[in-house]
Amino acid sequence: MPSMLEVSNVWKRFDRAGHASPAVAGVSFRVEEGEFVSIVGSSGCGKSTLLNIIAGLVTPDSGQVAMRGVPVTGAHRSVGYTFQQPSLLPWRTVCANVELGLELRGVDRGTRRRVAMDLIEQVGLAEFSEAYPHQLSGGMAKRAEIVRVLAIDPELLLMDEPFGALDAQTKIHMQNLLLHLLQMMHKTVIFITHDLEEAVVLSDRVITMAARPGRVIREHPIILDRPRDSRTARLDSRFASYLKPVWEDIEPLGGEQHAA
Repeated sequence: MPSMLEVSNVWKRFDRAGHASPAVAGVSFRVEEGEFVSIVGSSGCGKSTLLNIIAGLVTPDSGQVAMRGVPVTGAHRSVGYTFQQPSLLPWRTVCANVELGLELRGVDRGTRRRVAMDLIEQVGLAEFSEAYPHQLSGGMAKRAEIVRVLAIDPELLLMDEPFGALDAQTKIHMQNLLLHLLQMMHKTVIFITHDLEEAVVLSDRVITMAARPGRVIREHPIILDRPRDSRTARLDSRFASYLKPVWEDIEPLGGEQHAA
C-alpha cells in the first residue's frame, strides 16, 4: 500500500544572478498516514520551497511528489496549508474567514456556518466569532487561521513555521492546542520550524536539512507518548536524547536555529 506522501529525488533550481542555483537537491522521504513530521534547517535551505512543491504550487525540475501513489501535478484539494505570515482576510469576520474554504468549494451557507462555529468553539474563540482580525491578539488570529484550514477537512496539513512570531508562552499554548486538534481529527502533518525543541515536542519524526542546496541530512524518530502535552514532553527523560542529535545535525550549519 503506498504511503500517504512520497517525495522522490526532487530537485528545484532558481535563477540567481544569471545562474541556475539549486534550492532543493535530490530530496526524498515518505510520510505515513497520521504522522506528524517536522522539517528543520537553516534559513535558505529550501524548506518552504519543498512545502510549496508538496502542495502542488511549485513544479519541481525533476523528481516527483505523490499522494497515495498518485503524482501531484497541481494544487491538491486534499492538502491544507497554513503560512508563516498572517493570512486572515481583514474585511471578513473570524467566522467568515473560517468559512472561506468551504464557501469556495460551494458548500451551502448553513453547513459551512455549522462547521465553522464548531471549530471556533473548540479553540475558544466563540465570543470573537464576529470580530475582525485587527481586533484579535496574535495567538487568537493564529487559532483562527488553523481552524480555517481544518474546516476543509484536509488529508494532509502543511504548516510553514506557524508559531514563529508568537511569544514563548503563547507558542506553548498553541502547540498544545494543535496537538489536541490533531489527536481528535487524525490528521497527517508536515511542519516547518526553526525551533528545534518545538520540532521534537510535536513530531513523530524530525527531518534535518542541509543548506544550499537543501538536501536531507537524516531522519530522527521521536518516540514520546501520545496524547502528548507540550510542557510535560519537555520533562520526559527521553526528550534531551532526541533533541541532542537534531542539534548536532543543525549546529554546524549556522546559529540561526538557536533562537526558539
